[in-house]
Amino acid sequence: MLSYINPKNGPVLPGEEEREVVYARDQKEYNPLRTLRGAAVEVPVLSRWSPTEEQRMAIYAGKDIFLNLFTFGGPLQPIQMFIGSDGDAIDIKDVIEAGHAKKDTGSSEITHMTCRSRMEQRGPWEYREGLDTWEYSPNGDRICSFCGSLHPDDFMELVRQAAEGGAEEVVEIEPSDKSYKIYVGRQSVRNASVGGIKFYTWHLPSPISDENKALFQQAVDNTRKRFEDMMGRNYPG
Repeated sequence: MLSYINPKNGPVLPGEEEREVVYARDQKEYNPLRTLRGAAVEVPVLSRWSPTEEQRMAIYAGKDIFLNLFTFGGPLQPIQMFIGSDGDAIDIKDVIEAGHAKKDTGSSEITHMTCRSRMEQRGPWEYREGLDTWEYSPNGDRICSFCGSLHPDDFMELVRQAAEGGAEEVVEIEPSDKSYKIYVGRQSVRNASVGGIKFYTWHLPSPISDENKALFQQAVDNTRKRFEDMMGRNYPG
């Protein structure tokens, strides 16, 4: 039988009550959730959950904690879970103020970078470096938080798969009518809420190796040939 863990009946951190933001305070279909919001670029929102004594014993006996998120079809955002108490208040404040977010693989904090599109195009955003990050899509693709482009390493791996073939899933690489935009097609990635579907060339490292140029051209050629073969099968002359 499932046993649901409830938010702590009290402040997220003692002494920080005035800073709290309460979600769903007036939404009857949800339980109110007391949180602390950080000022970091990631805008971390911290809540506190307290297992009952019975639940703590179940965890001690080897049961795991499951996290169920309602995304409403949107992309899954980075999640961080940790164990702490009031005695860890200083470290907990550091998490929400500095925006620390580590993967469970032990990798370091999220690396901030600057998307060239932010600085070179005009729009209603802040023109300042270091505001952008590589966010993880539900399928594991790394996506620029500003322009939505695939990470260049992830893109080149998909280019290699499209060029060499033999992968479990067919990958298609298709240049658009814009010189800086390239589409990436995969059957498992129906839209951007699942994974990366495009690459912007301003994220390419410089210089580009001849090997990578050749891989890209082969990937494009393979994609076009696949389309031509499909059209030939469906519309015989």
